[in-house]
Amino acid sequence: MVERRYDQEATITNSTMGTVYRYPLLLGRLLLCLSMAVFLLAPFTYCLAQNSLRSEITPQSGQTDDLFIFTVTFEGSQERINPQIAAGGDFDIQFLGPKTSISIVNGQVHSRQQFVYQLSPKREGDLRTPEVQATVEGQILSSPPIAVLIKSSSAQQAPPPNAGSEQIFMRQSASPESAYVGQQIVNAITVYTRVNLRGVRIDDEAADGFWQESISDGHNVQRTVNGVEYGSAQILRAMFALKSGQLSIPTRHALVQVPVTKRGNPFGSFDPFSDDFFENFFQRTVVQEKKLSSNDLSLTIKPLPPLPAELSQFTRGLTLVGNTSIANNVSEIALRVGETKNVSITISSTGHLNPVKLAGLKVPPGVKLYDGQTTVKHDTGQDRLLTHKTFNYSIVPTRPGMLTIPGISVAYFDPDSESYKLATSTDISLVVSGDPLAQPTALPNNTLGAKVDPPQIGADGDISVPAKDQLKQDVAVSPAASMPYVEKTLWEKLADRISVQLGLLILAAAIVLVGLVSLVLRPSSAQLSRADNLKKISMATTLDDLELCVRSWASTSLPGVRAGATFDEIRAVIRSSARDDSTALTLISVLDQLEVSRYSGTNTNSIDNLKRSLHNSIKSWR
Repeated sequence: MVERRYDQEATITNSTMGTVYRYPLLLGRLLLCLSMAVFLLAPFTYCLAQNSLRSEITPQSGQTDDLFIFTVTFEGSQERINPQIAAGGDFDIQFLGPKTSISIVNGQVHSRQQFVYQLSPKREGDLRTPEVQATVEGQILSSPPIAVLIKSSSAQQAPPPNAGSEQIFMRQSASPESAYVGQQIVNAITVYTRVNLRGVRIDDEAADGFWQESISDGHNVQRTVNGVEYGSAQILRAMFALKSGQLSIPTRHALVQVPVTKRGNPFGSFDPFSDDFFENFFQRTVVQEKKLSSNDLSLTIKPLPPLPAELSQFTRGLTLVGNTSIANNVSEIALRVGETKNVSITISSTGHLNPVKLAGLKVPPGVKLYDGQTTVKHDTGQDRLLTHKTFNYSIVPTRPGMLTIPGISVAYFDPDSESYKLATSTDISLVVSGDPLAQPTALPNNTLGAKVDPPQIGADGDISVPAKDQLKQDVAVSPAASMPYVEKTLWEKLADRISVQLGLLILAAAIVLVGLVSLVLRPSSAQLSRADNLKKISMATTLDDLELCVRSWASTSLPGVRAGATFDEIRAVIRSSARDDSTALTLISVLDQLEVSRYSGTNTNSIDNLKRSLHNSIKSWR
């Protein structure tokens, strides 16, 4: 029985331990199986990955002499592809090279193949990049063409004859060169370089007769000039002519920082512990500043044709020149009586929107309008300036029903068609629910002195008197008792005339004035010290007392003199700090007499003479 009981206990113990360690063991085996499955299925997972082909171009617009980077990207299979690009289109194509990258994310292999090309436009206009096709695992993938706007290079931006041999030069252009008053002209200031510049700063960008707005300050593109490839740093400005005639844009100047490589001098001064040792042994690069100048421009600005009489009411202060559109943020609103709703009208134009003002919306009866803040935003896409001017309003309906706020119209001149057009926003419909706001009711004439509840103020500011508080005609009116007249005191009159802020200001001014007077009238510490020294000199009876008086005066009146300084040190400071030589010589002579008498002996009369001379010399010292 004992052995059997022991076996049962051992069985229970082993069973309990098995229960404790069985689950971690099963979990480890399950994780191992999952890892093996992921490893074995990874290639199949990759094969099932979706293949894609896309293309992109940088920049997305430019001029005929610009160079564009065209990138074809394939993602998916690891199979090496050979993209097919149609030749003979709008661009000349030059292959630059491939780029490949492979990554593993969450056990999935991700492959990317990129093919980079350089495109040169053949003409101006709306061009399209070539279509790209590739065959992968029997599947044909394609990337559609991309639209690119190409403008002609301005004749006034023509490079100098030696541009191909120049490392750096600067030009400017204007497009268009013939425009109307108020039409947007894009002024491009470009620095061409074949070296890596460290910095470019335009000195002056002013131009008389134009209003300017910034488009971009760091537009970098690759361009070909006389068959030579240049990098360029370009600044774009939107210019709006303020008057007609022959206007000019002056020569622009820029300051650039050019890195220059200089050869070292290994036979110079030899110092292996110097920081310049290795620079002298090898080549080094220094930065030099160089000033560049561009060409000047002459533009023909034409006056606008007469505005049709039927459009004169839609000019809004100034006729816009350029494509213009108007939009409102809502077309239909559902709200209750007395509820506030914000409405905005946005004018978008390539013209000069700064002086354009928009009068309040024409709201129907039953709607109150409150003007809000006006905001301006600029869009610089497509190498031009598109301005969005937003006028904000708050509307509050005072009665229910279907109400309509008519749209806004603005007249503008289209330089492309050389005609005036009208831009109009849509109407805004209001669906108003609720009870109409009560209108203010006049009180009866004979209700003076009667007690009524205060009038109610509606959400729109209207004042209404509840019907239950309207007084009846038979309310008795009793005259108010006359109040005795009391003359105001002097303090009350001053309080009425002087505010708390003014009183505090007067008090602060008085405190400052007293402080200044005390500073002016109070003698300085140097003056007090000199007076004390003069008093001690007059009371001195021995040569030792006079010497102590001299040292005390020197330590308090002469700069950098200690109390135990020698007479030689005191004389040296007197020579260097004296304002005139005569005063210094007189004082030094007195010190010499004092020093001679001190160490040779003298009588009382000589002490009185020294006291008098010392007193006069110190008194006249400044």
